[in-house]
This record gives sequence, structure tokens and C-alpha cells, in this order.
Amino acid sequence: DWTFTSAYTGSIKVSSSEDTPIKNPLFGVPVRTTEKIDVERLKRQDPIKLFSEMVLFEDELGDNGESQLSVKLRVMDEYFYCLVRHFLRVDGVIFRIYDTRIFHDFS
Repeated sequence: DWTFTSAYTGSIKVSSSEDTPIKNPLFGVPVRTTEKIDVERLKRQDPIKLFSEMVLFEDELGDNGESQLSVKLRVMDEYFYCLVRHFLRVDGVIFRIYDTRIFHDFS
């Protein structure tokens, strides 16, 4: 089924060793926050130190549409930004884009 989407939302590694106990039971548990990615900062013309774009997989679904997973990475002096995009189109059935954005401020 090309339209299948897993309910799996990811895993968080809580330590470098599998034997290390978790002292705080909330550590590594995803929670909703009010934090946002600073879009205005991304719009600035800061010099790009590294940019890379890669298609991780692509399929034409037996000539019935398209499925593609791609990643874009942009590294600046003060931060990096990563976009992972899953694009799915099944002709006459579904059109879907899932984006995952990761932003990290080095300062």
C-alpha cells in the first residue's frame, strides 16, 4: 500500500551506553513547547559555510505517482538548519508532504 504512513514518530537516544540508567524519567521524552524556529534569522544573508542536498530515496510507484525522501542541510557560523522532506503523490489518490525541520544555535 503506497499510502501507508507509520505512526512511529522517532526515537530519542538517552545515553551513550545502553546500561546507563535514566535518572530523570522525563529526559528524552518529547514534549510540546512554545519554542519556534527563528525564521527571520534564516532569511538573513549570513555566509553559508556548508550546504548539501541529497535524495535518500525516490520511486515512481510503478508509474502511478512519486515518492521521495530528501534532506537539505545549511550550516552558518552561528547555527545549522536541516530540512527532511517526504513527498508522496499517488495519482488520483493522495498528495502528501511531511517536513521535519531541525535548527540548532551554536551560541
